[in-house]
Formats: sequence, C-alpha cells, structure tokens
Amino acid sequence: MIRWAVIVGALIFLMPCVVHAQGQLEVPSGGSFVSGLGYISGWKCTAGTLTFTIDGGSLGHLVYGGERSDTSSTCGDATNGFIVQYNWNLLLSGQHTIRVYDNGLLFAQAAFTTTKPTPQEFLTGQSSSTSASLAGKTVTLAWQEDQQNFVIVGVSGGGGSQSSNFTGVWAIQQCLQSRSFCDNDAAWKIVQNATFINIVTLFPNISGCSPLDFISFSDLQVTGSTLTGTVSTDTTDLICGSYGIEDFTVTLGADGNSFSGTGSEFLNPECDLSTTLNYRISGTRVSECTS
Repeated sequence: MIRWAVIVGALIFLMPCVVHAQGQLEVPSGGSFVSGLGYISGWKCTAGTLTFTIDGGSLGHLVYGGERSDTSSTCGDATNGFIVQYNWNLLLSGQHTIRVYDNGLLFAQAAFTTTKPTPQEFLTGQSSSTSASLAGKTVTLAWQEDQQNFVIVGVSGGGGSQSSNFTGVWAIQQCLQSRSFCDNDAAWKIVQNATFINIVTLFPNISGCSPLDFISFSDLQVTGSTLTGTVSTDTTDLICGSYGIEDFTVTLGADGNSFSGTGSEFLNPECDLSTTLNYRISGTRVSECTS
C-alpha cells in the first residue's frame, strides 16, 4: 500500500511538469530550409518568458499569447502561440541550430539551413520571375523585395486557373491611341489579397514619391490574369482644373512582371469642354517608385 502511495504521489508531482512542457517549435522545423524575411513560431500550453538563440548567439525574445485554436484540445485554451519576425539573411548560408527557452530552461531546438542569393542582409533594386509546376498546375513566381523572397503571382493549368496577384509597385505608361503622346511619370502601388484590392497612384518628387489624393480607383476586379477598374481624377480645386473618369482593362504577362491593356477616359477640362480619350496602358513591376 505504501509502495502504491509513493508511485501515485510521484505521478501527481510530475504531471504539472509534463503539462508545462507541452509545446512545439514549428518554424523553423528540423531539416527545413529558410530564406528572406520570415518568422520563428510555435506553441506552448503554459509559458513564462520565451527566448531563443541561434548557434548560441545573442538572446532574442518571442511574443507569447497568440490565438491558436488548434491547441485548445491539448492545452485547454487557445492563447498559446509564440512568434517573432526574423531576417534569415542575417545568417550565413548553411546549417544552423535554434534553441528555444522558457524562463531560461531549454524546451525545444531544431537544426535548419539558410540560403540567400547574395551576402547582403537586405537585397534592393532587383526584379525577377520564373515558373514552376506544383500540384499539377503552373505557378508564376516573382521576386518581392519587401519579403526578400519569391511569391506566387499567378496560377494556371490543371483544369482551371486562379486569379493572378498584381500586388507590387508598377511603373505606368499611358499612350494616347490617336496621337503620339505618352505619359510615364506615375506609378501604381497595388495591394491585393483574396478579398481586397486597392490601387494608389504615386508621383515622383524631390523627396521620393507621394500619393496623388485627387486620383482614386473603384470597381476593381481581378479575373484570371485580367485587372479591370475605374480611375477618377478630380482637379477642379486647382487652377485650370478638370475631372475625368477612365475605365481600364489590363492583362498580366506570362512573366508576372508586366501588364498591358487599354483605357477609355471621359475628360471634362476646365469644366467647359468634354472629350473622350482612348489610351494604351502598360505597366512594369519595379522595386519601388523612384523620382
């Protein structure tokens, strides 16, 4: 009887330690490859101060308490996630080891490999695209400077296609179809996700590029690789002001770094005259709007 009491008592003593240890380092996982701007993340049922080191270097801090509903059955609640953004370009290419600590006690570790195209910690002024096959479909990848990585900008084939992603900064050229005049001063900054798309017109100036508040976009829609919408320009509060409404349609090229199409603008200059102008529109993906 005494023997069983000792065993039960030992189990009761150990149980809190086991629950406390429940958790996992998910990114980077053991044997994985990482590059560009990414994150370190995972979950832990209960935690004090979570920190990490890479190759025994300086101590970094993890933010704890993120929503993780997939852990509720194990932990009894859902606020168990930890995460921090990390620039993998800070490391040399090759294998590294990350160790995660809770109040100074090691609870997880993983060996992973970093890869980067150049020694730079943040690569600028570059653009590139490529295509690959994935899950029976052709995916178009384009370099995204703000993520320091390639992202999927288009998917096609495999019995159907998904809408392309126009996210990025585009140098815009608009040429009148009726005369040899082109305007290539402005840029479009496009932000697109599964439920939202927004375009802001940027105009170069001495300090860089600024948004033009008197130009707005509406009725934006992406279908396959085609973007349609309406551009409204209102400068009636300026000297010799005017307003115009332009409907446009552009189609993303196979490289994911260019698009072209047409636009038709109803223009009312100086609020006295009106005319309709037809444009050819082209866009080229750039790393940033430059003056």
